Amino acid sequence: MKERFEKLITAFCAAIELPCPERMIGGTPFSMNQVVCSISCRSHGNDNLLLIHIDFGEVTKEAEAVIFYALLRDNFLDFSLKNCSFGISGLSGHIVYASSYSIDIMTPDSLLAALTTLTWQAKLWRTNHATVQKNSITGALTHRPHFLSATSNGMP
Repeated sequence: MKERFEKLITAFCAAIELPCPERMIGGTPFSMNQVVCSISCRSHGNDNLLLIHIDFGEVTKEAEAVIFYALLRDNFLDFSLKNCSFGISGLSGHIVYASSYSIDIMTPDSLLAALTTLTWQAKLWRTNHATVQKNSITGALTHRPHFLSATSNGMP
């Protein structure tokens, strides 16, 4: 699995002209579309998983209760269907979205599509979250964007 991961990341970095793939292989965070991301691999039973973490940003103290409630609810409802979840970074306190993919079927193009979709969603969430905080904290529950699959026609 580690060899497959290293080949995938090396090919991905070459495709997007990002030098030093060994840094990404080692787990160093990187910025894509002005969003901090990280990639790692892990075995889970018979599955070899590629894990992608996306920094969605911070939540103000005033909005914590509403936003955290919505994220916990979404984690409960969506995890078994989407193999993803939200969390809070112990280092930054930011909202982090974690998703997993089968490394055995991932290609550099599909990794790029997944990262493009997820970083686009993070930017949309940040924009919406800032608007919600200015106007109405309770609006976060009804205005939070949903995730699109990497193969969706809704790609930006």
